[in-house]
Amino acid sequence: MSMDKSLIRKEQIRLRDGLGKDERCLFSEQISERLFSMEEYSLADTVMSYASFRSEVITDAINRRIMDEGKKLYLPRTYMDRKQMLFFQVKDMERDMETGTMGIREPIETCPRFDYHAESAARLEKGRVLMLMPGVAFDRDRHRLGYGGGYYDRYLTECDALRAHTILLAYGIQEVNAVPSETTDVRPGFVLTETGLM
Repeated sequence: MSMDKSLIRKEQIRLRDGLGKDERCLFSEQISERLFSMEEYSLADTVMSYASFRSEVITDAINRRIMDEGKKLYLPRTYMDRKQMLFFQVKDMERDMETGTMGIREPIETCPRFDYHAESAARLEKGRVLMLMPGVAFDRDRHRLGYGGGYYDRYLTECDALRAHTILLAYGIQEVNAVPSETTDVRPGFVLTETGLM
């Protein structure tokens, strides 16, 4: 199973890296417009996003717009030693960020941390908190393949009520016939690409 995943991961990263810069920018813009027209986005006052890295769907403009619209923006910081991911609020993309794990931009630890347990069940159920997530591959059943660290799976297992309000941002070329899935894998509520939503 893990070998299958590693082969798919390697091939899909190669495909994604093969997209030209202009294509990535165009597709990311189309994905952004689809996201901003979604009711799930409109309902949320808090968005847990990510700082795009290498050939991922570009989130710079998305993150700026989230803040511009007065929504709270939280970005992840990874702790590899304890295999944990925490989200911190970002109000300024320059001042509140630093280069962290694997060269990925991460929020500094002095930023306010998102406390899932402090959120009311009603707020979470109503979709006031939305999570945008990256990934390497996905299939028609919305199974997601990440980078192999299991950070999102662990986070969403603990923060169970968030699962229905998660959106994987991906390019259409990242779709595969089937992502090998395990019981610990968490499926996003939606997959959003430049061509549509599933």
